Amino acid sequence: MTRAELERCVIQQESLDQLESDLLSSQAEISRLEAEVKASERRIETAAARVDNYSQASVDAFNSLLPPHDQLVKRYNSSLPRHNQLVAQQSSIVQAFNKECTAHPYYVDDMIYVLKKLGLYG
Repeated sequence: MTRAELERCVIQQESLDQLESDLLSSQAEISRLEAEVKASERRIETAAARVDNYSQASVDAFNSLLPPHDQLVKRYNSSLPRHNQLVAQQSSIVQAFNKECTAHPYYVDDMIYVLKKLGLYG
């Protein structure tokens, strides 16, 4: 590989590392929201079993649980497209990286030169 090719590969690797970090954060947020939604669903199911349909106060108390649950579901659903976009972006970059950067011989001195040039060495 030439130094220019190595430099592109190192830059791609840096992009992949940042993308991996973004994906981990996104997945953590999705997991947290999913857990909140499930906990809210359990509260609603428990409350539904206890509702006195002949008591307006009981029905109102149950109904008051629904808007916060709906907001949680909306936040969860709105976080999915960004996460899916990050996954697709990662897949695309990994495919390009594997094609262009793996299993190609290079000189260690060239890699050190590129890493120093990019401020990633020593």
